[in-house]
Amino acid sequence: MTIRAGQIIRAADLAPTEWQPVSFQNGWTNLGLEYYDAQFRYLPLTNQVELRGAVYSPGGSNIADGTTIFTLPEGYRPSARASQPVASLSAPGAADNPTLRIRTNGEAQIYGVSGTANGAIAIDGVMFVVSG
Repeated sequence: MTIRAGQIIRAADLAPTEWQPVSFQNGWTNLGLEYYDAQFRYLPLTNQVELRGAVYSPGGSNIADGTTIFTLPEGYRPSARASQPVASLSAPGAADNPTLRIRTNGEAQIYGVSGTANGAIAIDGVMFVVSG
């Protein structure tokens, strides 16, 4: 959001959008338990998108690097490829340094969880600047 000198800004213009659910791909789903479902929202004050939730792949241990978990809709995609570490929720030591990469086409891809039981990760706090 660009703010200009003398511009009147309403508080509603600065409020984050409502959380929206992601549309999963490749067998990924919400982890459940006591975690949030995977969601995203827009933060207009900083022109960023924020993610939250925990996800997993019930398909097993052969999760290839670069597997797409979900794709964000237009308007919620990064201006440049974003890459952030995420927390592994699999067995201790099963996934070292998993990373979530968000491409400019909106694809959220996982790296570093191959060989885990289910690739469970928390995406809480992942944020990136939106193109636009």
